[in-house]
Amino acid sequence: MNTLAKIEEECDLRGYSNKTKEAYIYHIRDFLSFIKKDPKLANINDVRAYILSKNTKPVSINLALSAIKFLYIEIYKRYSFNKLKSLKKEKHVPIVLPKSDIENMIRNTPNIKHKLLIELLYSSGLRVSEAVNLKLENIRQDEKIAIIKGKGKKERFVILSDRFILRMKVYLEERNSKSPYLFNNNISHITVRTVEQVIKQAAKNANIAYRVHPHALRASFATHLHANGVAEFNIQKLLGHSDIRTTRHYTLNNPELLKKIQSPLDAETWLDIIIKNKLI
Repeated sequence: MNTLAKIEEECDLRGYSNKTKEAYIYHIRDFLSFIKKDPKLANINDVRAYILSKNTKPVSINLALSAIKFLYIEIYKRYSFNKLKSLKKEKHVPIVLPKSDIENMIRNTPNIKHKLLIELLYSSGLRVSEAVNLKLENIRQDEKIAIIKGKGKKERFVILSDRFILRMKVYLEERNSKSPYLFNNNISHITVRTVEQVIKQAAKNANIAYRVHPHALRASFATHLHANGVAEFNIQKLLGHSDIRTTRHYTLNNPELLKKIQSPLDAETWLDIIIKNKLI
């Protein structure tokens, strides 16, 4: 069995997603093409040379490192590869939309399926991949919840808004399809690329000047809940984060809370009050 076949088999045995498996195979194939030697003869210096040859973002390099370490540590048992350290990730403040902009996106989107999609991404905080894969059998309208299959095939419950449920009923009555997916196309379900195009057009229709990605609706869901007093632990469970630190990427950078803080320049002191009222 060749190296790539071993990677594929091991990923299947561990229940990794197809996306992870494909990424690992891609990066290992690229690494082996770079070193041009028997994989078992590679060493840490080969990996370092490979990484230095890359002109990509840290997140892409770290994925390549994860794939290489998976091969040499998990399959070849070469534990010296543990010395390879990941690059520091670029820290970006998540884009959070004010609720008024989200309402405008929904209001100015004529297609009912697209309206429903925007409402779901914001009101339930789903990842794009989770939204496109959502099946009708996993939606419990009476309980206002849905069962979501997230990363690593882990299942969780998410909340459904009353508005979403009402629009979904209308949408399902109007559509002429027996597809098991809520957001279907002629073959299966809509693609992630389709969702990106829908959100981009909705933002344009709403005259939003900055670029809006689908993930901004998930970030808005988290930060708006936090601003309304929902505990971090509950937000973590709704988002499907295994580590609370991932959730804090949203809660510690919450613009809704920052808006409530008054600048000291605008805060009136006792002297300002006296001068304004001409008390001296």
